[in-house]
Amino acid sequence: MKVLDLEEIEGQFGLMLREKVNHDNYVLIRFQDLDSVMEYYKQFKEEAKKLVLAEQEFLQFDEHVKMYNQFIEIQKDIHHISWKNHNIDSYIEQAIKEYQKKQEESK
Repeated sequence: MKVLDLEEIEGQFGLMLREKVNHDNYVLIRFQDLDSVMEYYKQFKEEAKKLVLAEQEFLQFDEHVKMYNQFIEIQKDIHHISWKNHNIDSYIEQAIKEYQKKQEESK
């Protein structure tokens, strides 16, 4: 970076970042470097957005898996019912009620 020489003083222009405790530790980002910093920030935001979307998709998939497992459990319950001596409609109603109860408990 070119230093502006003003005889007794010199100047540099840009964005200065420094430690709060020790002000001797600093970095000066030139104005022409700000474009690179902004491009890095845009890429960082895009990657963070992709991660958030991926997490949301995973949570939706996980919810579908839970619902599928509940459905399988209901099918198992229905399968174990003895159909010979009982009214099938009452068992279907019972299975639906149990499914709804399990859904409410999972919330």
